[in-house]
Amino acid sequence: MPSKSTPLRAPSTLVIASRQSRLALWQAQYVSDALQKLYPATKIEILGMTTRGDQILDRTLSKVGGKSLFVKELEYALADGRAHLAVHSLKDVPMLLPKGLKLAAILERADPRDAFVSPYYESLAALPAGSVVGTSSLRREAMVRARYPHLKVRPLRGNLDTRLNKLDAGEYAAIIVAAAGLIRLDLSERIRLVLEPSESLPAAGQGALGIEICAARADVEAWLAPLHHHRTAFAVEAERAVSGSLGGSCDVPLAAFAQWQGELLYLEAKVATPDGGRVLCAQGEATPSTLAQALALGQSVAAELGRQGAHEIVQALSSHAAPAMKRTAVLTGSRGQSVSLLQALTVAGMETFEFPLIEIFSTNDQTLLVKAFAALKHYALVIFVSPAAIEFASAHLPLQWPATVPIGVVGPGSVRALKQYGIAAPLQRVIAPHQRSADQAVRYDSEALAAALDQTLGLASLNRRSVLIVRGDSGREWLADTLRAEGAQIEVVSAYRRALPVPTLAQWTRVRALLAGEPHAWLLTSSQGVRNLERLAQAHLTEAEQSALKRSPMIVPHARIAESAAAAGFTNERALIEAGIKSQQALDTLGQMQMQLLQLTDKLDETQTRQQALERLSQKLTQSRDDWMLAEVEQTLAFANEQLQLTGNAQRVLVTLRHADMQLAASTSPRALAVRKALGRDLEALKATPQIDLMGLALKLDAVLALVDRLPLAGEAAVPLSKLLPTLRYQV
Repeated sequence: MPSKSTPLRAPSTLVIASRQSRLALWQAQYVSDALQKLYPATKIEILGMTTRGDQILDRTLSKVGGKSLFVKELEYALADGRAHLAVHSLKDVPMLLPKGLKLAAILERADPRDAFVSPYYESLAALPAGSVVGTSSLRREAMVRARYPHLKVRPLRGNLDTRLNKLDAGEYAAIIVAAAGLIRLDLSERIRLVLEPSESLPAAGQGALGIEICAARADVEAWLAPLHHHRTAFAVEAERAVSGSLGGSCDVPLAAFAQWQGELLYLEAKVATPDGGRVLCAQGEATPSTLAQALALGQSVAAELGRQGAHEIVQALSSHAAPAMKRTAVLTGSRGQSVSLLQALTVAGMETFEFPLIEIFSTNDQTLLVKAFAALKHYALVIFVSPAAIEFASAHLPLQWPATVPIGVVGPGSVRALKQYGIAAPLQRVIAPHQRSADQAVRYDSEALAAALDQTLGLASLNRRSVLIVRGDSGREWLADTLRAEGAQIEVVSAYRRALPVPTLAQWTRVRALLAGEPHAWLLTSSQGVRNLERLAQAHLTEAEQSALKRSPMIVPHARIAESAAAAGFTNERALIEAGIKSQQALDTLGQMQMQLLQLTDKLDETQTRQQALERLSQKLTQSRDDWMLAEVEQTLAFANEQLQLTGNAQRVLVTLRHADMQLAASTSPRALAVRKALGRDLEALKATPQIDLMGLALKLDAVLALVDRLPLAGEAAVPLSKLLPTLRYQV
């Protein structure tokens, strides 16, 4: 925060990350308008994003990862620098935020209550027996079942407009949604009845907006400070403390609502079973003057619920949220790397649960990467170690990859990634591991790539030649060392950096449920992932849970990962090795099919690929014509400036500048016109400059200095040297 004596400097640009639903964009625009009033000169943009929570509409939140699905993609945008802040409905924000992120501001609360919406009925009490009520919340479901057991409750997913459309289509007799959302979208007329807290106690944070930022951005926090509403923050953080203390999630019908009565903050919270058969309730009050005191209020109310048996309800629901015990595959790859596998497992009828063990971000400084790609023709070979290396280097890839520079990749995933950026056969030479004999399975690792390079190029041909390896900020050195041993000059640049992820509370709840006995298997795709799993388990799991994890079946695609898992203490070695063999066989078969499909696709798409590449090249040449010309002019001007400094001969420089002016005259682009205008001013200035030949002056000065030896000795009549120099300058 800036001091009172230091004026707050307005930001030049602010980017707000938001979901793309109409309500979410309204909320982001609301924050944008408030910031624009504070900082009129600031350019404010909204980065709309589709989250996993928006995509998965056929299952309740409790079965797919909880409400954190609505905020995770926005948090990735904060972490990788695409956005400065993210706007959330606070009820969707987990109590524990990922490391490095924080809630910087909580805005004044809107109406926190639930709304009853129906085209036919005035209230829940007026609904006939058997009527279907739609809701996305276990909290609301438990409330309806407890008070109106004669009604049916069915899940209702989708954004607010989708829910209203389903109601109007007759799928439900009534729905229950947050009143604030309807009010914000000018849909207040759809509200038949606002449900008072005595009938439907709101969720923690309902009606409030929270703004999340990177914790290191003190400047962003300072810019947001005027939006922060302290009384709302005290109330909603007390509510959230109840949920956090009990380990609540979307699996648990939990409500918490705090409201101010003068200087007194009154908090009520409830925990129920989904059928409404058991409802626990606790209240508390305080006069908090600090956030810590507000949190203490929430913790004391949670403790009272715990004494009534809330922990048993939470544990039972978290452990048995899914009655059907399908085997669950825990996918541990970084964000975006498990999409194909997730789809294949889902089609196969398996439950999937994403628990990334590695986060990947762009490197903070990509200077070396940019420099390397600017000199591609200097390399005899460029190697991308993974699809992630290609993805994070994509911004610097040339439009047309030099045909003389072959590319080495480890597997089909990287081949596909290159093809997305127009780098594919026959225009470019892409080398990847392939099946060498009918009885030998193909492998995708550094050793297999080295063998493919040796067979295709001959490793000896790389002796004394430069090889570029594009990878993450760390990794195996085997391939680089092998090529160095063949005499290659290796240059390694980082396109991305790895980080230890911070799983959400909902993710840890799911892990604990799996470790409690649900059939599952962990898919570990790297040795680093194994080490990260061990670190996370030590920090977040009890000894009993860690022991259960060590006994869990692990599926690995490579013997090295199996060795890392065994070294980390995963004791189910037989299951580990057998699963690894089966996994490798499956991967081998899949890889062979993928490579065959890629070869067929390459042949079928050869004409289209060539045409697209030529079209891109033509566009690039058209767009870059002025860039090339301006770059040449820049070199010409630099040479002219150097000559002027060395010789002082303005006449020679005038000739050079007139040549540059003729080049610029061929273009009508704004940049060329601006440079030509500035060049014209320089030409006029040079024409008016006296002609001074500095080189000639230097020769004269050397002649004068040569006379020093002939000057009279001390005591003889002397002619001061200072009198000679003005004469020299005058003569020049």
